[in-house]
Amino acid sequence: MHYLNAIRQLQTSVMRTQEAEIAFLRAQINPHFLYNALNSIAALCATKPQKAEEVVIELSQYLRRSFDFKRIDAMTTLAKEMELLEAYLYIEKTRFGERLQVEYDIDETINLPIPHLILQPLVENAVRHGLMKAIAGGTVIISVKRQETEAVFTIEDNGIGIEKERISGLLEEKPESGGIGIWNINQRLMMLYKKGLTIESEVLKGTRVVFCLPLTDIKQTGRWNGKKGDRPV
Repeated sequence: MHYLNAIRQLQTSVMRTQEAEIAFLRAQINPHFLYNALNSIAALCATKPQKAEEVVIELSQYLRRSFDFKRIDAMTTLAKEMELLEAYLYIEKTRFGERLQVEYDIDETINLPIPHLILQPLVENAVRHGLMKAIAGGTVIISVKRQETEAVFTIEDNGIGIEKERISGLLEEKPESGGIGIWNINQRLMMLYKKGLTIESEVLKGTRVVFCLPLTDIKQTGRWNGKKGDRPV
């Protein structure tokens, strides 16, 4: 009986930890992003009301999909994660215009479940901390490719880059402020796959973030059917 109680207590503790993690992930929706998105909508209302309506729809879709999970290890489809990512980038391109360029290089035959909120926070880091800190802006490239038994996800930008001494800290230490998205994603990948993020960066040249998910021994549940760069801005 003592062992059963200990097991139940452990299970309860794990469940509470996961619930706390989910609450934490939901809190990662950047308040500055929401504030700026609403400002963009307000500015468009007078001059481009139809465009403002489109941005409102994208923002509502982004928020709905961001909250659409209940467990830390729950999976979504690649299609849904790409929809969330495109909604986010549509709003950001409305704000930044030509300063933000987006390229997709997606193997559309890849069909696998992936963890919720994996791609979008990484792309948001590339946009906010890499590209928009450069006066001219730049380009973010989102790539999903097959490599033997894995799907290789790459988020690459040509922004301001990261100093080498800071890279290991982003993955190994939970910072007091800033960078939590990368740390959290790395922890989740390690928990689910025993394999985390790889970050390569060079100051003033850009950053590349890579992670791999297995293609074998998984239930094939979804694929991204969108067209590369199909969202008008």
